[in-house]
Amino acid sequence: MLLAPPKRLTKEECQKIASMTGWNIAEHFGCHYSGDSSAVGHGGYFYRIQEWEKWGCAEAVEFWHDHDSQTRTRYREPILVVQRGTINKPTNPDKMEDCWRTVGASDPEHELRTSIHAEIDAVKSHWGMEPSGTAYPDLKNFNPDTWQEWRIWRSIVDWIKELGM
Repeated sequence: MLLAPPKRLTKEECQKIASMTGWNIAEHFGCHYSGDSSAVGHGGYFYRIQEWEKWGCAEAVEFWHDHDSQTRTRYREPILVVQRGTINKPTNPDKMEDCWRTVGASDPEHELRTSIHAEIDAVKSHWGMEPSGTAYPDLKNFNPDTWQEWRIWRSIVDWIKELGM
């Protein structure tokens, strides 16, 4: 038996997503978000926490602007890059302390140290994200001069949905 392909979101559904904050989008799809209110406009990342405690990793989808694209292309605005990857918790306690120092939580009694979300953000801030795919990373580039925000969401929403599964 063949499985039906996933239903593609309509233009109206994508426009609704484009009007939501990053946190509301994460709640809608059952994952988490860290960043500014608009992932497309200002950058940020969606992530899942299910494997963090047991395996020390969090799958993520990051939005960032490639400011170098303005100098090497004809585009007026920086290219928006949306990339899949994994945030990996260091196994060495000293390296984890480096992560906490990066976000200003060097004191072992700091209140941030009790939050799994703060821990993931500390690791992401210090070590970054390992891209999915090695030779060809899972990423998409969008020219803001020609892509409307609802179309960007339509192109990558399946990645966000997967984080909530």
